[in-house]
Order: sequence, then C-alpha cells, then structure tokens
Amino acid sequence: MRNLKILLTFVLLTVLVLPVFSQICTLSDKEQIDIIYLLEEEKMAHDLYVSFDEKWDMPFLSGIAYSESQHIAIVESIILNYSVPSPDLLILNKERIIQSNYLQKSMGELLANGSKSPVYALKSAAQMEEMSIIDLGKIIANSSNSELIDTYRLLIQLSGQHLREITDQLNLMGYEYRPVIISPETYNLIM
Repeated sequence: MRNLKILLTFVLLTVLVLPVFSQICTLSDKEQIDIIYLLEEEKMAHDLYVSFDEKWDMPFLSGIAYSESQHIAIVESIILNYSVPSPDLLILNKERIIQSNYLQKSMGELLANGSKSPVYALKSAAQMEEMSIIDLGKIIANSSNSELIDTYRLLIQLSGQHLREITDQLNLMGYEYRPVIISPETYNLIM
C-alpha cells in the first residue's frame, strides 16, 4: 500500500510539475534514445507478466503488470512533456511493437524459458527486473537532468520491490533464487 501511495504521488507530481520544467530544459540525443528504450523495456516487462499470468494462473503477476503499466504512463508523460520524437509506442491500450533487437531477443528468451513451468516463469520475471535495474543504472549515468534521474531512481526502487515480490513467491514454492544479471552484493542490498 505504501508503494502505491508513493507511485500515485509521483505520478501526480510528474503530471503537474514536469510539463513546467520540460519547457525550460531539453534532452540530449542520448537521453532521448534512453527514454524510448526505457519505454520499450517497461512494455516488455508488462507483456511478459501478463503472458505468464495467463499461462500459469499467477494473479500476483497481473498486479506487477499493472504496476508496469503505471511505469509506462510515467515514461510516456516524460516523452510527451519533453516532445521526444518516438516510434508508434504511445497510448496504453494500443499494441506496441518493441523496436530494440536486444529487447526483442531478450523477450523471446524469457518467454521461452518461462513457458517451461511456473518456477521458470518466476525466474524469468526476476531476470526481467534485474535487467531493468541494470539498464536504469546505465540510463542514470547518461543523464544530467535531475528530474529524470529522480524518476529513474524511483523506477529502480520499484523494480527492486518487484524483484522481492517475485523471489518471495519462488521461496514459497521451495526455490531459492540466485541473481543472474546483477551482482550477489547488489541483490543482497535489494533483499
């Protein structure tokens, strides 16, 4: 509940404050590329969780998918407020096609792995959150915009929360998750 309040507060601030700030600032080419990549990655996470929930009847994943749709809305508001040229990705109810070859390949691998069993689905979901954490760290390093950096840090915290929720489910199933992408030290800090 606390995380939902934080997310809703942040969404409101993003909608009310970011339009004013964005009229003053512009984004570098790299920041624009990163924000489009982030939108695609959030969409990928959403679709992955919806797919696993449908296949394995894991309702808690639909909750995480809903959270991912809120992340998408945050990123979309940044794209719109900063007038970032983007492919046909916007509008939550519209089908989006992921342009990044890396994300397309990752999605295929995670879906294939997660189709083996509920445990593999949760392991793939955890890897998705690890990937988000790593990518957000890289995106932060590419930005000098404090508003964007604050947004990215919030998204890292929310990905950490998702990772905890997913690994808790794995623990309930008798499986101890070991990180694949992030370091064991970073994983232990998140836990």
